[in-house]
Amino acid sequence: MVAWTPGSSGVADANDDDPPAHALLVPVSSSSRHPVRGITSLRGGGMVAATVRRITASDWRLLRELRLQSLRDAPEAFGQSHENALRIPDDDWRATARASAQGNSRTWLIAEAETQPVGVVQARRRAPDDCLVFSMWVVPAARRSGIGRQLIDAVTEWATGWGARRIVLWVFAANEGAQRFYMSIGFSFEADGADIESGRSYGALAMTRPIPRQP
Repeated sequence: MVAWTPGSSGVADANDDDPPAHALLVPVSSSSRHPVRGITSLRGGGMVAATVRRITASDWRLLRELRLQSLRDAPEAFGQSHENALRIPDDDWRATARASAQGNSRTWLIAEAETQPVGVVQARRRAPDDCLVFSMWVVPAARRSGIGRQLIDAVTEWATGWGARRIVLWVFAANEGAQRFYMSIGFSFEADGADIESGRSYGALAMTRPIPRQP
């Protein structure tokens, strides 16, 4: 399943129970210098208890590989080509990881299960109190196991920390699987407003989920 944001290099797409990420994961390219081992199976099937953590500055190689994996897996979903991502200098990946590892303006979150990375999502703050989600992706072997829900829950926890009131994302109109997934975890379609217009030219629909105020 994947989530997408207009104007970013991320798109939202879904595979029924788990959405791929906003523009970040695809099978690792054979030209990758630091390949990430792929998940071929998860013991027992069903729900997977993943650990979701915020990226660290030292995770830049992992972020790069997950991005390349997602772009290979769903090349139409993220607004960026695999070839383009391969040309990004290592210094840019380092800078992205550093900026996403701290503060309240943006973050990347990684889901891990059985010592392997199984999903990723990017979140950004839009003043005053919106959290934009994009580039969410779950590895094919880990889909329909609850990873997508856990990633969104982790985004919600991060956003609550700085006072977000709602989560906003975009889903391609043709991707009914992604729409069903997001609706199943409390998202609804926006009826009007700027987010509707920003997605329209890309064939994407805006969806939102409120974040309850903390006592």
